[in-house]
Order: sequence, then C-alpha cells, then structure tokens
Amino acid sequence: TGLLDSADSLGGTISANGTIVGWTHNFAWQSVFNGTDLRYERTTARQLSGSGRLAALPDSASGTVAVRLDTVRTGGVSLARFEAAAELRGGSRATATAAVEMSRGTRMRGRAEIFRHGDSTDMRLDSLALKTNANLWSLQRTGIIALTPGAVRLDTLSLITANGGRITVGGQSSADSVLALLVQADRVPLVDIGEVMQAESTLDGTLSFRADVRGTHTRPDLFFSGMIKDAMFGGVRIESLQADGRYAERRLTTTMEYSRLGIPAFHAEATLPIDLALNPAGPRLLEEPLAGRIRTDSVGLVLFESFSKAVSGASGALDVNVDLAGTWKHPRMTGALRVLDGAFILAPIGDVKLSGLDADIRFLGDSIDVQRLTVHSGISHTATATLSGFIGIRDIENPTFGLSLDTRGFNVIKRPLIADLDLTGELSLTGAWRSATLAGNLEVNRGV
Repeated sequence: TGLLDSADSLGGTISANGTIVGWTHNFAWQSVFNGTDLRYERTTARQLSGSGRLAALPDSASGTVAVRLDTVRTGGVSLARFEAAAELRGGSRATATAAVEMSRGTRMRGRAEIFRHGDSTDMRLDSLALKTNANLWSLQRTGIIALTPGAVRLDTLSLITANGGRITVGGQSSADSVLALLVQADRVPLVDIGEVMQAESTLDGTLSFRADVRGTHTRPDLFFSGMIKDAMFGGVRIESLQADGRYAERRLTTTMEYSRLGIPAFHAEATLPIDLALNPAGPRLLEEPLAGRIRTDSVGLVLFESFSKAVSGASGALDVNVDLAGTWKHPRMTGALRVLDGAFILAPIGDVKLSGLDADIRFLGDSIDVQRLTVHSGISHTATATLSGFIGIRDIENPTFGLSLDTRGFNVIKRPLIADLDLTGELSLTGAWRSATLAGNLEVNRGV
C-alpha cells in the first residue's frame, strides 16, 4: 500500500495483493488491486479496481487482465464508469475490450483482436458502438489499425446510424512524419456531438464536413469544407452555414456564407496566420499580418431574427462592409455598419418595441467611431436612447472607451409581474478596459 504523492501531478492511494512465481525468463503473476481518489495531472478517478492472472512472462504471456475506474474526470469530460479487459494468448495475440459510460448515460463499447509480428502490431477492430439518448452508432465493417515504429496506418473506419448519419476516418502517418488523412462526416446530429462533449446547452441540427490532410507533422496541408443546417447553439439559430478553405504554409484561408430561406445573407472571408503543426514550437496564433472582410447582402435586420429566438418582429435595412487587417494583437478594421429604420422585439426585456433604430458606425483602423446610434422605445415620440463616441482597439487586450449614452423616457423593460421602467439620464464610459470609469445619473420616470 502506498500514497502516490511524490509529485504535484500524482495523487491517491493504491493497494495490491498478489504473487510472482518462477524464474526471470519464465514466471507467472497474479494480483488483485484497488485504488481511491487517484489523480494524474488533470485526470481524476474516485475508485479503481482490477485483477490479473498471467503465465509465461515476459515473452509469451497468456492469461487475463481487467481494470475498472469509477467517477472519472478528464479534459472536462465526466465518465461514470470505464472498464477494460485483455486476454493474452502466447505473447503474439490478444483480445481487448473496453466500455465507457458517461455521466449523462451515453455508452460506448468496442472489441479488437491484436496481432504482433516482430516490431509491428495490427489491431483488428471488430466492433465499435456508441449509444446516445437519440441514436445508435455502429461500425459498418471491420477495420485495421497497423502500428510500426514511428508510423501508423488506419484502414477506413465508418460509424453509421439508421437515419443516414456517417463518420468516416482513414489514412496514415509514416515514419518520416508524412501525413495522409481523410475525415468525413455526413448528416451527423449535433445533439449527439453535444452529448458526447457534455455541452451545457442542448444542440440541434446536422453537421456535414470533409477534411483532407496532407503534408507533414510540422507543415500540414489541409483542405476542408463543411455545412451546418437547421442548428441551434445555446439559443443561437443557424439555418445554413457553409465554410470552405485551405491551410498551408502556416496560413488558414477560408470563406463562410450564411443563408436564410436559401438566400445568401452574410459572407465572410479571411486569411489568418496560424500554426497547426502537431507539436508547434511557439504560439498557435502567429503575430503576423492577417486579412479578412465581412459583407451582408440585402436581407436586413431580419438576419438577427434568424439567429436567435430572443429576437422577433425584426425589420429595417442593415449594411455591413468591414475589412480586417493588422495582426492578432493589433487588429485594424476599416469600413462601416449602418442601420436604417430598424425595429425588433427582444424577448428578455418583454413587450418593449424597439423602433426607429438608426446607426452609423465607422471602423477607422485602430478605433471604432459610433457617429450615431439612436433607437425609440416608449409611449412618447421623444422616448429615445442615443449612443455616441469611440472605442479604441489599438491594444485589443486593453481597449479604450469614450462612450456617452443619453436616454429620454426610454422604456428599458416591460415584463408583467417583474418590472415596467422608463429611464431618463446620461451615462459615460471612459478610460481603458482595465481601469474604465462609468459615470452619470439615471432617473426612473415611470416604474411599475
């Protein structure tokens, strides 16, 4: 029995009872072991139990080994149970099984036959199944994973569902670090992805994508395309979002287009300096020139209504035309965002009707100039709120502010049994983000 606390990354208690009988060139081992409150770096397990019985060690091992972990947390994922077992047959063959049960009931189970040939190992994956609350994923056919010193080859593996969902992976990585990998997904339900990732909010919709990776570990070359349809992410709706691009020479070039009712509504493209090497020598985000642009088509403010259930009754013209330059730490945006005669209702503030929204916001490189942002809300025609001023973004980690807000009988909330308030007053936000000052006064003209 021992307490594993010799390093900051290791902790817990393990006890083992067993015997070893024989000679150094041929011995047998059997043991029962248990553990509690185990920790290795950021992975923890509440309970460990296992047993093993092996003969003809070390070269021709035969027998069985089994282990179980309960209440496991690793990488932000919680597992209620993890079980693994192996049956060894003479040192060159083995059968391995594994089963996982996640904290929300998601289950995964797999079985593989393992063959050793000198310094190479072949794993024949006979079965793999994933059971979510909504779907059952299963392995379409047996697949082979071949391991040799410094290299791995993955036969094409496909997981499928009865409703047409499919995930396919295949490729290889050679001993000289050359990559050839294809990953493809067709109509994968986002609810399954959210369940496996244990997302806090429910996801909906489908994801389809294709990624073709070539090049080497240090200089990968990637082509990709993907589409999300009828999706919901934490209250944000995405009717149809298409993305395509390529990564090469530490540059990610991509285009994205959002469509509503089959009509393009929003378009963005960018060239971004990123290091996607498997083991980068420095930061992922390279402090080198970047470029991009964002454009809207003629869909108007109804674009925001399509994004969120919290927005309804949206109308009015929206024009976004912004170019991006500079670097990650010092971005420069040029262009403008304009809204004319906008109107909408925000569910969180109740029956408030925001109307007469006019905005003229200029992007001037290292600052954002709010020349005009006016909106009406309330019974009186003078019930307005007006925002003006600037935001400095020369240092994106510590932007500066010079904003002024003026309200005149502005109805900020109208929710029965909670509040119905009209406000009049002036507020200002000045200074840098880390030491900004909010000053002014607000008066409740009417409150229920």
